[in-house]
Amino acid sequence: AATPISVEPPLDPGAVYYQRLLAGDEAEASELLERYLTEGSPPETLYDALMLPALNLAQDDRSEGRLSEEEERGVIDATRELLLEVDTAESAASEGPQQVPPETETASASSIGILGYPANGEADVLALRMLGKVLEATPLRLEIMPRPGLWSEVVEQVKAKGYRVVCIADLPPSAPS
Repeated sequence: AATPISVEPPLDPGAVYYQRLLAGDEAEASELLERYLTEGSPPETLYDALMLPALNLAQDDRSEGRLSEEEERGVIDATRELLLEVDTAESAASEGPQQVPPETETASASSIGILGYPANGEADVLALRMLGKVLEATPLRLEIMPRPGLWSEVVEQVKAKGYRVVCIADLPPSAPS
């Protein structure tokens, strides 16, 4: 007799990464990140494919009562640590004798300041950090508020530092979303 083949579609990489974080298996989650990068995917897509979906799933599961606040915090903390690990690996890979093109030197003088505002908390801060990594090779300079604040603080920051754009990070499924 033939073994039935599952008709269930395979889990997407973000859900698999999320499951590894929920299981407390950061080593395997890290391996998933490394595998994603070694399969030829551009590094900047790692955030959209694995890390942000895990943060969204954790927030969704928390709001639906399937996850405790402590478990959600564990996913956020693990993602923060793995993001740092990815940043460190990318920095080590790009080290070595490199010449800085002249246009890069002038880009900082003509960069456009963006203030990143996290709408709800640490997951939004992490999303902004990911965006900041993607923007590093551009003339856009993202500075992130460490926590949600009053709008008067945002206006004060914009005036004081001359930001031209405010980017509000609000990962779904938050109430403001």
